[in-house]
Amino acid sequence: MAYLGGKTIHMVRIENVNDVERHRHALDAGETRAVVGVHLRSLGRDVFRTLVLVLLGLFLAVIVRRWLPLTLEGAVGLTVVVVGAALAAAVSGVGRLTGRKMALRWFLFGLVGGFVGVLLR
Repeated sequence: MAYLGGKTIHMVRIENVNDVERHRHALDAGETRAVVGVHLRSLGRDVFRTLVLVLLGLFLAVIVRRWLPLTLEGAVGLTVVVVGAALAAAVSGVGRLTGRKMALRWFLFGLVGGFVGVLLR
């Protein structure tokens, strides 16, 4: 699903660029209708992509659930593996998103602050 999501977001971005190119003269002229139209079409493409991915993910989840019944222990184990993989992906992306200096400090400050906020609830 992640691979499909990555591929489809790239397709949406390419179509958004093509849409902007098709309406370049109107956008350069500052026509409000052109700006709103490009924005709404881009938003529509992204909403459609998201809807298709969510429905496909839910469909696959139902199929896997029926095909591979899990015990409570198996479900907990699978959840731990999935959460661990998500955390590993998030940690590996932190360096690319925040850099090395001040942005990383702010990220860590927000992470610790959020963790403390959850604990205090």
